[in-house]
Amino acid sequence: MPKTQQSTSYTLLNWNCPRRLKTQLAAIVDYKRVSRTSIINSLLDEYVRKELSHIKEDGHLTTLIDTAIQKMNKPQSPPPPMVEKKSRSHEWESSYV
Repeated sequence: MPKTQQSTSYTLLNWNCPRRLKTQLAAIVDYKRVSRTSIINSLLDEYVRKELSHIKEDGHLTTLIDTAIQKMNKPQSPPPPMVEKKSRSHEWESSYV
């Protein structure tokens, strides 16, 4: 049996990073005594969770907007006919005659 076991739940990521960020990250790693991998994974995890939450909220908002549009586009029954009311504007004058 080999001394190290390879985990299939991890994969290697490589990308270009500005030297300034790499140097600053190295200083933080030395100060905090944690690995770069740990810090980067934590930041990526936080970012992904936040973005997924925003996407779900946007999806919910989109659903609410679609529902409102469907309600507005739904044919509505015509309003009841207007009934003319008798005007009582001159009745007070007749009481003083």
